[in-house]
Amino acid sequence: MLKRLSLWLCLLLLWLILCPAAIAAEEAPKVVRVGYVNAENYEEGGEGEYKRGFGYEYFQKISYITGWEYEYVYGSFAECYQLLVDGKIDLFGNVSYKP
Repeated sequence: MLKRLSLWLCLLLLWLILCPAAIAAEEAPKVVRVGYVNAENYEEGGEGEYKRGFGYEYFQKISYITGWEYEYVYGSFAECYQLLVDGKIDLFGNVSYKP
């Protein structure tokens, strides 16, 4: 009787450990809208073109770590900044804060 109870407890513990991981693996990746401005060496390449630059590579590293998928929103700096202020894009890497 004690062996059977121990076996059931081990199976329950194993299920509790593995089940949340299986549920998390089935979730769809989060889509993040990113403002993209052609800026030399930072973000180069337009829609449907090869993208490069250290800003682009930085976002790719974040995507690799978080599992996010990006939807790029192309425009000028002013357009992308306004979209960020209005909450229509989630990230815009070409902005810095100054008091």
